[in-house]
Amino acid sequence: MRSPDQILRQLLGRAVALPLIMVAILGGLLAVEVRALLGLTDWVDHTDRVIAEAQETLKLVADEQSMVRGFLLTGHEEFLDRQKTVREALSQQWRELIESVADNPEQTARARRAQELSDDLERRLDKAVAERRAGGRPGPPEEGDGRPLIDGIRTGLGTFLAIERDLLADRTQRVSESAKAAVLGALFAALLCGAALGLVARQQIRKVGGAYRELLELRDELLNMTAHELRTPVTSLLLQLELLERHGIEHGSVEVARRQARRLGELIEALIDANALSSGAEVPLERGDVDLRQVARAAVSKAAAGCEVQLDLDEAPVRGRWDEKRLVTAVSALVANACKFGRGKPVRVAVHRLPGEAEVSVTDQGPGLDGASDRIFGKFTRGVSQKSWGGLGLGLFAARRIAELHGGSLGVDGAGQGTRFTVRLPSGDA
Repeated sequence: MRSPDQILRQLLGRAVALPLIMVAILGGLLAVEVRALLGLTDWVDHTDRVIAEAQETLKLVADEQSMVRGFLLTGHEEFLDRQKTVREALSQQWRELIESVADNPEQTARARRAQELSDDLERRLDKAVAERRAGGRPGPPEEGDGRPLIDGIRTGLGTFLAIERDLLADRTQRVSESAKAAVLGALFAALLCGAALGLVARQQIRKVGGAYRELLELRDELLNMTAHELRTPVTSLLLQLELLERHGIEHGSVEVARRQARRLGELIEALIDANALSSGAEVPLERGDVDLRQVARAAVSKAAAGCEVQLDLDEAPVRGRWDEKRLVTAVSALVANACKFGRGKPVRVAVHRLPGEAEVSVTDQGPGLDGASDRIFGKFTRGVSQKSWGGLGLGLFAARRIAELHGGSLGVDGAGQGTRFTVRLPSGDA
């Protein structure tokens, strides 16, 4: 059988592992979407580049014609020098354009036909230059048989550009649609992942909570069993110490042993009582006609040894149908707490009748409480470190539970200097 610690570790491990797996799956899906989107974006960039290359090719064709026209009109050789540079660039541009559309046979064929017309035009231009150098007067390149060549190049590259622009528009739209789909898919996946994580986390929290409650039950059961097992030998020890006292055996160590045994007995009884109060089972109350002033006196007598206590009691009896023994236990815990943290200053215990209820308050002059004052009423909870102050952390828990069993309440005001605990009980009819 697995220990509770192993169960908790396994549950916490699942609570961490499952979200990590789901996040990894979501990340993989997003990576696929992003990769597809980047591929489409590359195609858009490629089409943009092809369009730019085709436009540059048209420009170079026109530039070469301009250089030849300048030479034919003026006879200046510098025009031919510049034409040579343009022709070399044009030759390179045709090669790059055809390579860029190698994946599209139809566009490749259009580019090659335009290149062939360009080559024919270059031969036509070279012929005109030769005639001019021989003293002739040839017409401009765009006249005669040069016109069909120029028109063919422009028409071919114009069709080429129109198709590339259609491709660009189509690919741009696909990128936009893919981006929207990726965003919507990511949102949907994130929502789905979040919902799944919420369900998994809720399930794991329930399991962890169940395991934690099981641990608390095991702890309480162990403490209760231990307390009951200790009660008998401690009671027997107290009887033996009292027997020694009756026989006139007086020794300091005997008195110390008796005080410590009584202290141990009180702790055991407090532990058993606290477990009974927190078990969830119905706790019977032995109600009777009780004067709350007498409860306060008994509590002070029981818990205020070595501590100065100032009593502020109503002159008239403050009666109600309460369980006197349990109320003494509750108020004793408050008085003991005040004496412990009161810095050696007087503790004030007050009992008053209010309309429809009775009130007993215990006020010390200690350091007060720093926030989260309600936390001190938890079982095994202390307001300060156990290294500084002893005790089991059960007194305030039991006191509040006893007040609630009577239909009343126990509150605390620790703001500023000092702390005031107030028990309010419905008075009823005595």
